[in-house]
Amino acid sequence: MIATGRHTAICRSIQFGTTKTGNTQCAVEFEIVGDDEDRGGSITWFGFFTEKTFDRSIESLRHMGWTGDDLAELPALAESGGLATEIEIVVDHEEYNEKVQAKVKWVNRIGGGGRVKLEKPIEGSDLRSFAAQMKSRISAAPPRKPAANGGAKRDERDASPPADRDKLPF
Repeated sequence: MIATGRHTAICRSIQFGTTKTGNTQCAVEFEIVGDDEDRGGSITWFGFFTEKTFDRSIESLRHMGWTGDDLAELPALAESGGLATEIEIVVDHEEYNEKVQAKVKWVNRIGGGGRVKLEKPIEGSDLRSFAAQMKSRISAAPPRKPAANGGAKRDERDASPPADRDKLPF
């Protein structure tokens, strides 16, 4: 079974069909190609074409390298390797009919999936300038107070061990 987490994969085949409830779906078989223990394994993602899921399904197909507008061309494109753009899939395990199985939750472009993307990011020299402006305010901020039980209870946001927290340069 494919491990939970993010995996680099490519599309190997696509089929279209109808669900028991009458919705149109596609089944995309992915091959794991990343440098992890699941390399060479395969897993299927199901995309649906309902009012709510249409846009995300099309976006997922675009991540695979599809640029057209005719869904009927996808099976042949996949078989010929025309949809072999590396993508990132997010795999989770879920129970179905009392059995645990791996399921593709998301199909994302490499480096983009599932992460927050700010509309106007600050980077490079702009980020350094902002950081310099904030440095004096941060230094002037009051230090955090230890918990009432002598510091044993830590704030959930604090990822550093208590002993190392006091050694940080800011």
